[in-house]
Amino acid sequence: MNERKANKLIHLIEDDFINKFGSINGLIYLALRKKNGLYFLELGYKKSVLDSEQINKIKSEIRSYLPISLSNKLKNTFAEYRYIKRSQNITLSDLSLSSDLDFYHKIRSGSNIQNLTRNSDGTLGGILTLKNYRQRFLISNYHVIMREHGKIGDEIIDDKKNKIGKLFWGVFDRKFDAAIAELYDIKCSKGTPYYMFKGIKKPTLKIKNISGYGAASSYQTGELYSANAIVKVRNDWFKRQLLSKNINLNPGDSGSLVVEESNSGKNKVIGLFIGGSNELKVINNLHELFSTKIEAFIDHKKRRMPEINFKKFY
Repeated sequence: MNERKANKLIHLIEDDFINKFGSINGLIYLALRKKNGLYFLELGYKKSVLDSEQINKIKSEIRSYLPISLSNKLKNTFAEYRYIKRSQNITLSDLSLSSDLDFYHKIRSGSNIQNLTRNSDGTLGGILTLKNYRQRFLISNYHVIMREHGKIGDEIIDDKKNKIGKLFWGVFDRKFDAAIAELYDIKCSKGTPYYMFKGIKKPTLKIKNISGYGAASSYQTGELYSANAIVKVRNDWFKRQLLSKNINLNPGDSGSLVVEESNSGKNKVIGLFIGGSNELKVINNLHELFSTKIEAFIDHKKRRMPEINFKKFY
């Protein structure tokens, strides 16, 4: 089995998994992983909350969701895919943010930002351009610069309380915690102090080394643990997420871009850090978000979101 087929299978069961098991206290994630050339599912949970009998029941039900309508050739690969490994105990803490950080006089990736009218702050992940607009934009998390009561046009400020832009677009659903703000005509620095961005890359388990640059933790490196996971962060379940267990991004770093680490210093973006705990970090898949044009829509708070079509990172 290759990773494409393995991803296809987990995509088929992801909504059933969330609907069936999302309310179970102590269940943390279901992640696609690879070891010794075989792909398998790993179940993360709190050992103090769920016992072995409960875990075995969940594993049995997950196996039953694998569809029998697929071709015989694909079904023959289930043996290696259906093995659900029992992982070490993983606990995710609530998403949290930090402030009062001293950064640059120029706006750049890794700067501390917040919504002027909302009590939240985090990291400016990256500066980008869109094919259908001339302006420059910034990207961060929905929970950093938008939240439930944010309004299109809300002003975004830096750590010095300078007004740097206004809220333009956002999405918070089962796959993304992301928001975009239109930048005012201000000075911007390219990339981060440690590396430049060179496009977006589709994350796979072939990627080993990753890095991010957050407002709270600065430059941090780690390894990609899973490129396709269903995971609970605070009270919300997300699907098609990236996981890392050793990149030391922390509260205040929410919204940081995560890249494939490159010796050349020109790193390709793979994701957007949204939160986690000391043991596990959760990262949105930005290739999934930006690979195609996003049509205009009205969100669950009846806010009108414009069409966006990603061009490149600045």
